Amino acid sequence: MYLDGGLEAATNFIAHCFERTLREFPVPNQDHSYFDCKTGLQELCQKEFETLPVYELLQESGPDHQKVFEIQLLIAGQVISKGVGRTKKEAEQQAAKEALKQLERK
Repeated sequence: MYLDGGLEAATNFIAHCFERTLREFPVPNQDHSYFDCKTGLQELCQKEFETLPVYELLQESGPDHQKVFEIQLLIAGQVISKGVGRTKKEAEQQAAKEALKQLERK
């Protein structure tokens, strides 16, 4: 397709075929609002501290259909941040986002 129609035609075709996937793909930005914070934090921890972040469940509350999870994030045994969410993954992402903000200030 690239050889017949050029770069624009190939780009449009790929964008159309993978539109759904591309919309869901995390893209880093300045405030981490559309960034996979857990991955970013993991990479930072490995690079700067030679360790991985640890997520611990602090509390689970609410009825089964409206659970709320509170997670604390530790780096090298120190509590760095906490996160709250409707799922464990959401709470972990929130904790990672807060940790990234704190680590950037240092």
